Amino acid sequence: MRVLSLFITDTGELSENSNGGTAATVDNLMAKLDTDATNNLSNASLTLEDGTTFTGTDTAAISAVTDAQSGFGTDLEIAGENAVTTDGTTQAYQDGEAAAGTFAATTAASFETELYVGEDGTVTDSETGNGATLFVTDSGDLTFEEVNEDGRTADPLATLDSALSQVDVLRSDLGAIQNRFESAKCLFKINRVISSVTTE
Repeated sequence: MRVLSLFITDTGELSENSNGGTAATVDNLMAKLDTDATNNLSNASLTLEDGTTFTGTDTAAISAVTDAQSGFGTDLEIAGENAVTTDGTTQAYQDGEAAAGTFAATTAASFETELYVGEDGTVTDSETGNGATLFVTDSGDLTFEEVNEDGRTADPLATLDSALSQVDVLRSDLGAIQNRFESAKCLFKINRVISSVTTE
């Protein structure tokens, strides 16, 4: 960005060349107007870069310059197009809850990302498997937040092995109980036979 320095020439004009002129500060410009015998608005003009010229018509003397700008107009670019224009005094864009006659900033509710399935079946957002792990909530939504509300285990195979070991222990106990039951049944039959023989 180029910084432009202006100077006041001996004839009262503005120039980019110093040539011994005074720097065109606000104070120096006002001082120049104060010492000029023709310092009325009809002698003042302002030319914009596009060639538009504003010329004063009042003959009252210039005593001060006041910045009366209360706002500015601008175009807001949305999706590559200048879709919204403000008039400089009405707020047309507000980040947060919008006031009457304005609109609020919104955040996209979706995003795109690449997911990778590891050898252990986990889904992450990193090709190396070191990224965040993707979880499925009870409602079927996908999330990277590690929430375990329903008691799901992080290592299901280890949990399954532990459960099978418990089944083996219980099976042994049940086998012993079944053997005792068979023995009791056999003794009951023998007692019945003995009772029957004794009765005869």
